Amino acid sequence: MSVFTAVEESAPAVAEMQGWYGPYTVSERVVQKIWLRGDYRATNLRTVSGKPLRVRHPGRWNLQEGPDFRGGEWELDGRRVRGDIEIHFHARDWAAHGHGEDPNYANVALHVLMFPPTAGEPLARTSQGETPEQVVLIDHLERDLEDYATDEALLAAEGRDPLGPLEEFLKRPPADRLARLLDRALHRWRQKRAFATQRIAKAGFDEACHQMTLEALGFRRNRAPMSALALKYPLAGWAKHPPLPGLLFEEEKEHWKLAGLRPANHPKLRLEQYAIAIAANPQWTRKLINLAQSWPGGATAVEDSGPFRRRNNLTAFRKRITKEIFADVWQGARLNTLIGDVLLPLAAAQTNGEFFALWFHGFPGDAPPAYAKFLQQAEILNRQNQPLCHGLLQGALQMFLECAG
Repeated sequence: MSVFTAVEESAPAVAEMQGWYGPYTVSERVVQKIWLRGDYRATNLRTVSGKPLRVRHPGRWNLQEGPDFRGGEWELDGRRVRGDIEIHFHARDWAAHGHGEDPNYANVALHVLMFPPTAGEPLARTSQGETPEQVVLIDHLERDLEDYATDEALLAAEGRDPLGPLEEFLKRPPADRLARLLDRALHRWRQKRAFATQRIAKAGFDEACHQMTLEALGFRRNRAPMSALALKYPLAGWAKHPPLPGLLFEEEKEHWKLAGLRPANHPKLRLEQYAIAIAANPQWTRKLINLAQSWPGGATAVEDSGPFRRRNNLTAFRKRITKEIFADVWQGARLNTLIGDVLLPLAAAQTNGEFFALWFHGFPGDAPPAYAKFLQQAEILNRQNQPLCHGLLQGALQMFLECAG
């Protein structure tokens, strides 16, 4: 399902990938977290040698010297196994990191790889002469690896001093800061539009709308099971024979991440809300295209958001979308996220419309508080003409991602 390929690592625990959105870097720590959280499809999991694998416990995450996880438990071809687990991007990393001679890795019994071994790559071998089984994750991810990397950057930003990694940026004159944010926001818009184009080419416009909306409703932690449900229950079938949200929730009960989740973000509630929206507007994707014909265009965002919003009456624009497409189910930041991350990129890709200015000046969606704080400290915002907007948040997000990379 992935559309990227790996290139040579710039460091042992960091890889550079070619994604939907162009090159990006991802840390091996991201892959470790995917394994720890079980954030992959565990059904039909098999080792490289072809043996069925069922993970019972991922092990204890080891942040000291030695294997990445200790004391994992799994069933291999029906046989219970317990041992340590090492995670790499490639099979060759085992030898490159010198694990074969290190007694700390003697009990590794499972070698988890992100990418499949290539021809001629040697198998891992411990200091005891044992060869751990290999399992490859890439084809079991619900999302592209770039999405996981972005999620990690978002989570890090929530607890990060927003000024620390961007100190040099804050030394620039205010006009230069704004120009930089505009440039990075345009980069994000082009990414999102390109991704929407790819999704439409793969699934068709209606199903791309369906899939991306459900994924957005899953927010960060529950996008994977929402994506699985969108693929299993296409929009056409959902509109004719609506599945019960409670049963949908039960189908993915092993994959929901519910700890610490606010009630408003509970996936069962989100599924119920989406069911209401589809029941009220089963042809909502057609309405989206019709509405897009009247949207204000613009390929640049050279003015402040306040005047743009007033001139184009963005409050009425938002009310029309929530009423005619989503049956007034969503309001606030969640609605703004759906507009910015789903509707506008998809409509632009389908109609070849240019909605960057509308996207940029739109009302802000979900984002860590660190971004708004950063924009305030950078003297980008003022209450009269430049309030917080979707594009500035996206520009800040891109800058944080580049700092994290």
